[in-house]
Amino acid sequence: MKPVYLFILLFATLSCAKETPGSLSERVAGEYEASAMIIGETPLPLPFQSGSSGIALSIILTEITASTVDMKILLKETNGGKTSTDEEKIDNILLSGAGNVITMTANGKTIGSVEGKSLTYTAVVRELPATIKAEKK
Repeated sequence: MKPVYLFILLFATLSCAKETPGSLSERVAGEYEASAMIIGETPLPLPFQSGSSGIALSIILTEITASTVDMKILLKETNGGKTSTDEEKIDNILLSGAGNVITMTANGKTIGSVEGKSLTYTAVVRELPATIKAEKK
């Protein structure tokens, strides 16, 4: 009878064990699809489509070390049926934080954060503050 109790105890312990979260970069690495861009005070839902024109934006975070990632921002724009893609890259983004919120810093300046599967990135577009909100795919 003792082996049965031991087996049940072992099974219950393993079933309730918490997953160990990986490094900061493992937790944030992946592809994010932008759901909104706010330029100044003007929100723009993404992806945006109007007739044969549209804008879609994605952000890819690639693990470099346990606490750094590279960021690639891909802007896909369709105009009159023709599609073009622009790419911007930010290297060596330092990650910090504890718990569910991870802060992203580049060149000593906070550029965004990841909370769970939600990413927020801030920048300046045509001299206006811009915020991109994206969700992990």
